[in-house]
Amino acid sequence: MTTAKKNRSLLPPARRPAPWLVIPNGADANRLNFFNVSDSENNSYIRTCEENLEKECVASMHGWLVMMDLWISEEVHCFLWNPDTREKIDLPSWDVEAPEDIGTCILLSPPTTPDCMVLFVVKKSFLTWQLGDKKWTKQNYELGRTHHGTEEYIAKAISCKDGIIYALTTQSVAVIIDRKSCGTLSVRSLDFGRPQFSATIRLEKKLVESRGDIYLVVILYVGHKAIQVGHVEVFKMDLYKKVWVKVESIGHQVFFVAECGSISLPATNLDLKGNCIYFSISADDLLYVFDLEDGNLSNYLPCPNLATPSFTPFWYLPNNWLVEIQKEDVNTVPKTELEMEMADNKFATVEEPVEESIGFRWINLPMDILRSIAMCLHSSADFVNFGRVCKSFASSIPQSPLTTQYPQLMFSNRTSLCSFCDPMHNVTYCFDMPDLLGARIRFSKDGWCLMSKGDYSMFFFNPFTKVTVTLPDLPPKHWANDGFSFTQVPTSPDCIVFGIAGFHKFFVQILYLHLGEDAWTQEYREK
Repeated sequence: MTTAKKNRSLLPPARRPAPWLVIPNGADANRLNFFNVSDSENNSYIRTCEENLEKECVASMHGWLVMMDLWISEEVHCFLWNPDTREKIDLPSWDVEAPEDIGTCILLSPPTTPDCMVLFVVKKSFLTWQLGDKKWTKQNYELGRTHHGTEEYIAKAISCKDGIIYALTTQSVAVIIDRKSCGTLSVRSLDFGRPQFSATIRLEKKLVESRGDIYLVVILYVGHKAIQVGHVEVFKMDLYKKVWVKVESIGHQVFFVAECGSISLPATNLDLKGNCIYFSISADDLLYVFDLEDGNLSNYLPCPNLATPSFTPFWYLPNNWLVEIQKEDVNTVPKTELEMEMADNKFATVEEPVEESIGFRWINLPMDILRSIAMCLHSSADFVNFGRVCKSFASSIPQSPLTTQYPQLMFSNRTSLCSFCDPMHNVTYCFDMPDLLGARIRFSKDGWCLMSKGDYSMFFFNPFTKVTVTLPDLPPKHWANDGFSFTQVPTSPDCIVFGIAGFHKFFVQILYLHLGEDAWTQEYREK
């Protein structure tokens, strides 16, 4: 084992202790792009380092990184590296027959402690290194076979604060890796049911430790090729009931999730909104934010000048920053947290008596003031969330055209999940709109969408107010229309819906409907 240290920290300046999102890029992956989520100015920084040349991070824990060869051959080289202190600890090399078998890696504790251990799970075996070891210790483990006859092995692992190593198998079975006093490891399966996450053709599972509890974050992908993030579900391990409980809240915590390790921190000390999950994926360079409170999924580009190619992003938090944040959290954490958990299709809510306030209440604002506030909202997400506050806020949203708003791209993957791309702020918001399930947008104007569902059904839908205006079904013998439009918003008596189909060789079919009429008018005109 060799140790090297440089005095100059690699980290950029930061206004407050908060996790860095690090995106490696460049041909040799030695350019590190840093982005601090607590930076209100959204600055990003680039650092080039020789230590990271042709290396990738496979674990980021306790202020240290486990770095491994970017291009793995039969012999694997790796080392421990602290980007803050620039300390580097070379680890023994080891041989691997199939590089694709190298799975999860965790650092149980920093190398400044005597019980430091690096653990690699290589399909059906463990590889461990402890301080002073000249080589890696290999130990095989057995989990048996699935009901399909395939071998099962550990896919994800995380070390909890009390030293217990929790892991998840390829079939989402929860197991514990026990670390015996002699240094050997053993595996025992927990008699848990598998988490009941939503059906999808592709998903990613991440384990997170938060305040002594184990959470499972499931990222669901949608679309034809399943490359777009569609939704996020969170489950909590209940050791007493022996179940994974789907949770609707993580309290005032914020989860920072990545392939190389995840962090849970209190939002109050980071100047961030709590009950949110920040994550980045290898497929793109976006930073995603999922709000458990309203189910809103947004994303933005943290490093706009990122050069290609880029590699697996990870979160990094110096250990002294973590100690400082946790120390502040002792004095700022609320005495109680509202958690909504769903088990066996029932919600369990922890409630606390609340004294009725006789002071000012926002819901009592005059309607004209609420309407003025609504008209100042430029983001579609802010506009929709404004209407969700209460009935008074919802009724204040104007039904007239929103002339103060700029165009935004609205799209869906034929699910109830609708996305709004905000070109001014480079942010994409996602909302669950069940009314649009199976529907197709035919025309959009002044905040209203003309929708079709199936071969005959037509209706207006306002994504900001959630108001739906139904229309008569299309005629039984109508042609497949090339396009639809409307002259005025459906709240106007002068609204006319117009459709045209011109695939016939000699004729075009014209459909039009004055709002309020019981049936469409159908005409044919020669070309």
